[in-house]
Amino acid sequence: IKVEQIFVAIKKLVQSAEWKEIGVPLVCMVSFSLVHHRGPERFITQAKESGFSGAIIPDLPVEEAEDLAGIAKKTDFKFTFMNNNNPKRRKVMLIVIEQLKQLGVSDIIVDPGFGFGKTVDHNFSILKNLQAFRLFERPILVGLSRKSMISKTLGIPAAKCLNGTTALNTMALLNGAT
Repeated sequence: IKVEQIFVAIKKLVQSAEWKEIGVPLVCMVSFSLVHHRGPERFITQAKESGFSGAIIPDLPVEEAEDLAGIAKKTDFKFTFMNNNNPKRRKVMLIVIEQLKQLGVSDIIVDPGFGFGKTVDHNFSILKNLQAFRLFERPILVGLSRKSMISKTLGIPAAKCLNGTTALNTMALLNGAT
């Protein structure tokens, strides 16, 4: 499936009466290589025109965030930082978040990045220590729905992990997710 087909399908969805009744923002999750290949301005413009309010870019190099922030600010497009648990990356993220705030960007969300090449133990360690992400002074987003950390721990297929997802989402809220 091509990106253009996704944009067309999303545009039809957000223009539907059912979606307008729901009225919630829609975000896409994309790789930085796709954004980079299409050109950040072109990607953000097309995503925004199709109905997306923002993007989660799990592999976004924080060094690229400032360029994206300028475009995002112009178009009122939101994007989410994801952490790869590298202390150097956290330090750079603090600097970039401060720079974004100075540029007037206020809609910044931090994602600890559950999954994405992490071990089950590593994911549970992040969940347990979610308060550490408070240092960014930004909302903390967690995406735990049917993650392999649940299915591997419980020994069940991902499709049957709803109760595990609910339990981990509750833990995330108790540990600082917003």
